[in-house]
Amino acid sequence: MSKKSNDTERKNIHLGFPNAALDSVNVPLDLNKLVVKNRSSTFYMRVDGTSHEELNIHSGDILTIDRSLQMKSGDVFVGSVEGEFVIRMYDGSVDTEVDLFGVVTHVVHKLRG
Repeated sequence: MSKKSNDTERKNIHLGFPNAALDSVNVPLDLNKLVVKNRSSTFYMRVDGTSHEELNIHSGDILTIDRSLQMKSGDVFVGSVEGEFVIRMYDGSVDTEVDLFGVVTHVVHKLRG
């Protein structure tokens, strides 16, 4: 038999969401390991209200917030104004009346009730 060239060799490539029935190694999915980098400074908050939809954050979403991160331009953050939490996008400066709480690293968004 002749050896196949790389151009005609057939290779299996798994794309998309892994299929547990096809994978020989099952590794459990742990959301805490995926979304929490700094355990002691990470918090979760549930969003109430619709004023954040321009950031694709909706009422009922759960935010993962890391208080240890330095903000970068384009980050979404949670702060407080007169004791009320607000969600904003960082554009290089923060209004003086906003007290920073932390940087949003992940959003859990429910698609079906």
